[in-house]
Amino acid sequence: MKDSAHPSPPAAAASPEVLASGKDYRIEYHAPPAAAAPAYEGRVLVGFGEIGSGLQSPGFAQKIAADLGIAYIAVKQRHKTQYQFLSREIFQEAVAPWSASHELYLYGTSLGGYCAAYYARPVAAHFLALSPRIPAHPVTSRRLPIRFTSPGFLHEDIYDGGVPDVSSRKVVLLDPQNRVDRFYVDTDLAVAFDDLEIHHVMHAGHYVPRALLLSGCLKQTLTAFLRDETINLRIDTAAVLQWHEERFGLLVDQRRFGHAIEHLEVLLPEVSADRQAELIRTLNTAMRRAAARTS
Repeated sequence: MKDSAHPSPPAAAASPEVLASGKDYRIEYHAPPAAAAPAYEGRVLVGFGEIGSGLQSPGFAQKIAADLGIAYIAVKQRHKTQYQFLSREIFQEAVAPWSASHELYLYGTSLGGYCAAYYARPVAAHFLALSPRIPAHPVTSRRLPIRFTSPGFLHEDIYDGGVPDVSSRKVVLLDPQNRVDRFYVDTDLAVAFDDLEIHHVMHAGHYVPRALLLSGCLKQTLTAFLRDETINLRIDTAAVLQWHEERFGLLVDQRRFGHAIEHLEVLLPEVSADRQAELIRTLNTAMRRAAARTS
């Protein structure tokens, strides 16, 4: 419970209110279109952008926040900085009016999922992290088939620093067969938080939000989190695997082989030996042709 004696956040404004900004980050408050919906009174959704996002990108989950009628804070990074220049202290100060009087619900996927957990710790916020990972971390970087530009890993370890003596819900959704995400959850998040609520989303690979969307339960999962309700997942395996097949073919054609491999790793255990050989042959042929063009 939050202390209602603390001052409430500023009144609603027609345009976003900038809570903190620098050349590498921006934090904005978006009031709900009208009074907050009764189910979300006293709650604020905080969204963190994915790795490809930038300062001018829409906030992650901003539209669904407006649809639900919940107050919303967008946390944005300069493209390719992976939030490394936004310290926990800056974030904590920026959201102080809300963390004192409201419940904060931090939400993101991949890099944004890492951020939801990382910035939740010092303010004892609730978080929902989908397929969390931080490519800038040297251990994660070595395990990835894809290389991302970053300024290096500048954050303190996620388990460093004290935690307020306030209970909060800490939810992680991942495909346990994805070796990168599973390693990060097991070695970092599980150390930082001894009461993780983990849900497995089979066949998602690194793409839990897409698996949920294809299965018709993405919005339902978020609203259950925001309402402190049980999260129930029903995954449409056929639809998810078909999407992986389509993405694999598209990414091979685009010569984005690292991304294609992440989809291939999901597909191989689920298809026949003949189909396995065909997929691997497709990838190897495309990679050889690409190498020949550049030699």
